[in-house]
Amino acid sequence: MPLFPSSAIGRALMLLSATLFGTAAGVAKERASGKRLQHEQEFVPIRDAEQMDAARMVLSPFMQQTVSKGLPSDERLRFFDGFVASLNYERRIPNWVLEYFPSPAVAEATAALRGEEKEEAGENEEEGPNGARRGGIKFFADTTVPEAFRVTPDDYTGGREQQRLPHTRGLSRGHLAAAQFHKHSTKEMTETFNMNANVVPQDMTMNALDWLRLENLMKKLLLRYEGGIWVVTGPVFSPRYVYGDPRSWGWTESRSTSAVTPATTVSGVNGDMKKARKVVCYELVGKHDVAVPTHLFKVVLGERGDGSHEVAAFLIPNEPIVSERPLVAYQVPVTELEKRTGLQFFQKVVPANDTASTSWRGRKAQRQGLDALPNICRRMSCEARTVALFQTQRSIAQLRAAQSLPELQQVFTRLLEERRQQRPGEKRNHLDTAVMREYEERRKELAEEALSEGK
Repeated sequence: MPLFPSSAIGRALMLLSATLFGTAAGVAKERASGKRLQHEQEFVPIRDAEQMDAARMVLSPFMQQTVSKGLPSDERLRFFDGFVASLNYERRIPNWVLEYFPSPAVAEATAALRGEEKEEAGENEEEGPNGARRGGIKFFADTTVPEAFRVTPDDYTGGREQQRLPHTRGLSRGHLAAAQFHKHSTKEMTETFNMNANVVPQDMTMNALDWLRLENLMKKLLLRYEGGIWVVTGPVFSPRYVYGDPRSWGWTESRSTSAVTPATTVSGVNGDMKKARKVVCYELVGKHDVAVPTHLFKVVLGERGDGSHEVAAFLIPNEPIVSERPLVAYQVPVTELEKRTGLQFFQKVVPANDTASTSWRGRKAQRQGLDALPNICRRMSCEARTVALFQTQRSIAQLRAAQSLPELQQVFTRLLEERRQQRPGEKRNHLDTAVMREYEERRKELAEEALSEGK
């Protein structure tokens, strides 16, 4: 079966693939022993129909396997050593990134599970198999992106003045393809720091807590699936409910009981949802107006030794999360993610029951799509361990989530009391420096808001 079938995505992929220069022998040997090529991959769009046949030879064997289950979309594709990305020039962030982790990664994953505490604690000098280190690698602007749409490393902070703003201060440069999974070479790890291709504005506490737990879950899955796993990660812009004239939108923030539903309730319409409007609203940060997603998602496809597949999809709010929930609380149907994003995941994977499309089982499988596959989290525990560092970040998230000075003081008092109970023998009961710094910053922000609103 040809690599690129005569489908829309197949044709677009052929037209947009990059032309790689190297010997055929070098390409054939790539990853023969788990290693990756070090050569530069130039992305040259193929516009001439006569070049289509040559396009079949563009992708390395590893990348052919990466795209073998189908691409979510065909917008501005970029191929890197360890992942594929779809760029969004309007929002200045990726639409998605796609990764494939083959079965030889089991040995590497086992070693990572034993030695990851250093990385989680911020000691990022750990060597990869070929000597790749995260220490010293910096985020960088992609010069292949037109300057008007190019994101720079300081766009999420905007300098010291921007860092003091309440909506910008708590953002981090969040990887979609995690650097910790791409240690095969320095070049491969460096590519994960591409600001346009692999980074989104991410709440710093969500990044350090629940998103890290989800990334750690990927390591567990590597040990389960003999055929490897495919992972698509990306941003979501979920709608809020608003009321009134569109020229004067207003909404009241509230705490949601759902892990994935936007934390917003309708105000001013007596709770009548029929009078509310759905509006997609998101923040822009930095001098290049980088869009801040409301949520982030991961869709994971696992392939067993017999060629069968299992799937799981997760959706996590991009905001301070005040309490730890099981990761399954963030699970959503794949079809729900497809509706929210306009993407289509792993289209080349056909559920077994889908082959008999004339039967009621086949018709049901067609309606369910990937959701007809076995749920990964029903076959195994979809949970990842936490570390002591998590408590500090969770405390910061609780302070950041406070919406008024009285609420902030209540949270702070509770954190102090919990500290006293944990360490009753200490004469001086105080919180970590990072927590105290967040308390002072948040108190200033809320005081300024109260003053400006005349409260």
